[in-house]
Amino acid sequence: DVALHHGTATLVLLTAPCAFFAVFRYLQLLVVGHGGADPVRTLSGDRLLIGSGLLWGALTAACLAALH
Repeated sequence: DVALHHGTATLVLLTAPCAFFAVFRYLQLLVVGHGGADPVRTLSGDRLLIGSGLLWGALTAACLAALH
């Protein structure tokens, strides 16, 4: 049970860089790009954010599949 818990924590940590990148990329778009008037347009119009979200989803799915 402890080994499963340790493995779960390790797999979840693999997804953290994607989440951190997405948060800081959004902040960059707000501060440098003067966005924020329309958050949906800001989020859906940036290829890096979309790619980060897709990568995060794929890594999360792979982590969940590896646990079962």
